[in-house]
Amino acid sequence: MEKKHTSEETESPAAALSPDEQALEELTQKIKECLCLRAQLNVRRGCPADAFRDLNLAEKYPGPHYAEFQTRFSLVLQLQQVDEILQFQKSPDATPEMKREIDEFLKRFAKGNVFPHDHPEMAKHIDFIRWMKCNGSNLRKTKIVMYAKDFRGLHATVDIGKLQEILTVPINMAISGADLEETELGKKLHAAKTFSSRWEIYMFPLIYTLGELHNPNSKHKKWLDVLPSAASDHPAFFSPTELNWLKGSALVSQLEIDKKRIKLFYERIGKVDSGFCTRHTLHEFTLYYYLLCSRYFGIHSYDPNRAFMVPYADLANTGTLAQRNASWDYDCVRRQFRFFALKPIKADETIWLYYGHGSNFVYMLYYGITLDDSEHDAVTFILDFEKVPHGKLKAALVHQEVVMSKKAKFYACFGQRRCSNQSFMSNWRYYLYSDDPAKLATCVKPPAKSVDSFDEEKRKVAFPPSTVSYEKRVLTTILDRAKANVKEYPTKLEDDEAQLKQPGLEYKRICSLRLIIGEKRSLRLLVEMVECALELTGLGNREDARKQFAAVVSKPPYAPYIEEELLNMEWK
Repeated sequence: MEKKHTSEETESPAAALSPDEQALEELTQKIKECLCLRAQLNVRRGCPADAFRDLNLAEKYPGPHYAEFQTRFSLVLQLQQVDEILQFQKSPDATPEMKREIDEFLKRFAKGNVFPHDHPEMAKHIDFIRWMKCNGSNLRKTKIVMYAKDFRGLHATVDIGKLQEILTVPINMAISGADLEETELGKKLHAAKTFSSRWEIYMFPLIYTLGELHNPNSKHKKWLDVLPSAASDHPAFFSPTELNWLKGSALVSQLEIDKKRIKLFYERIGKVDSGFCTRHTLHEFTLYYYLLCSRYFGIHSYDPNRAFMVPYADLANTGTLAQRNASWDYDCVRRQFRFFALKPIKADETIWLYYGHGSNFVYMLYYGITLDDSEHDAVTFILDFEKVPHGKLKAALVHQEVVMSKKAKFYACFGQRRCSNQSFMSNWRYYLYSDDPAKLATCVKPPAKSVDSFDEEKRKVAFPPSTVSYEKRVLTTILDRAKANVKEYPTKLEDDEAQLKQPGLEYKRICSLRLIIGEKRSLRLLVEMVECALELTGLGNREDARKQFAAVVSKPPYAPYIEEELLNMEWK
């Protein structure tokens, strides 16, 4: 269709420039080039505000050079000069057009750190990234990847070499108990000794964060805005049908124990601050207990007596020990928390931390996750220690985990989280000896400081066996308990393994199956160990038992117990 011209348009060609006008145009272009060159030099000198002024002047001259504005300003941002740019944005020298340009570029710059771009939470995360960078964080080698609602992770944006720095966050952006201690509530809780020193480390950051949730002027508002709004994948928030997936596991009982403890903490705080329970419901307190307590970092070189929540860094997930490619420390010179690479990391590769030697029972209880290829399977027994006279020891021994390490070791740990340096049999002996004061008196007390039980050289037996007759009693008790536990599961191991291979399972179903499968494998091996031990003790002679076990070509994971304890005890 032919274009129609308005009355203002002319079909005549533009008049040729006069010599004076042509000279003025050439001068204009030279001025623009000089301004752009000076802007580039100011960027290199670390003076982005001066560079921005130069580019703004160049923009006033007509021509193609304004396109350089975007390139130069992007370079300014990449050089982490955001603070000065923001100061300039607030200054009288910045025109309204310049302020809008700065805001647009900051949005684009932050958008490069969040994927996918069409995620519904994109805008909040862009603001969060801007806030992090504007406060001195260096995140340019990483990006946030959204896997699903409330499920995120950190990936590399470039290749990162071994021991190279991955990201840094100024320590003053972290949240710790010190933030609450400066408030009236913190002072009251500390003075009233509401929590033990150990629990105060974990509860104070949680209580402080709860208060900041409703503070529109909180300095951590941008981080609080991107916290998950729910924890539906955590078993504490499973529906009755979903909780039935865990039937037979001690995790169900442990969740009830935890809920009672959380309620007790909630009520204790309410006694010190009567308005706390009005401002925060028990459900909200429970939700953030599970959301926040799983985000703590220990920064021992900075403050060994506190737990820290570090914005952005808390998005990194755990892998297995073999997958781990990153760790963290504190740079005391720059006063920054940082991630560094333990091995080369390729662009787009996931950044994996390692949360420690926990079984899937521990991972699901604390983080609402399980590992696909866990370093070890485990089953937990919750024992009745009401009759045990030693109160402190009673609390430590309630949780018994049988650990089947892939290093062909057979260990045990207790206390939910830390692996102890005691053998699995040790605490069962104590449990059964506790009704016999004479036998209990012969037991060796456990060391004050536990040692990682995966270190074979440091593993010790705190409660050694006394005689074969007592050991048979221990073994029989364990066998009965293990067989009874197997019957509590509504499904068979083989059926669970087949179901786990089915496509399309939701994540919490996958986690539940991994947990149950690991427990059933552990129970199967435990029953095998006890039956082997009872068969050997049934021979009645230690030498015959040694010969029979020595004839076993492929030693089972529980060989250390047989060789180091059973065959070395008193057989009379």
